[in-house]
Amino acid sequence: MPLRKSRIEWAAAGFLAFTALSLVSAWFNVQAVRWSYQDQRLRVRWEDLKKNEQSLDRRLHESLSLDRLDRTARERFHLQVPSPDQIVLVPEKGETTE
Repeated sequence: MPLRKSRIEWAAAGFLAFTALSLVSAWFNVQAVRWSYQDQRLRVRWEDLKKNEQSLDRRLHESLSLDRLDRTARERFHLQVPSPDQIVLVPEKGETTE
């Protein structure tokens, strides 16, 4: 009889080990799928952010173009190029005026 009990104990232990390994394997598979979905979401978000950055860079360069700045200064703020008699040079600190 002791031999039979030993076989049953080994079979039960093997079954428990198999069950534990199966559960761990299933958990790892579920985690891998979750990480895969998260990775995909992050990649899509990254692409959206890159497109947004490119759009903002384009708008910044358009806003800072000299033609646009000149046009805006003239139309919106009614600025004009000063005449030579309106230009006053301010000496820097320590510089003497002649």
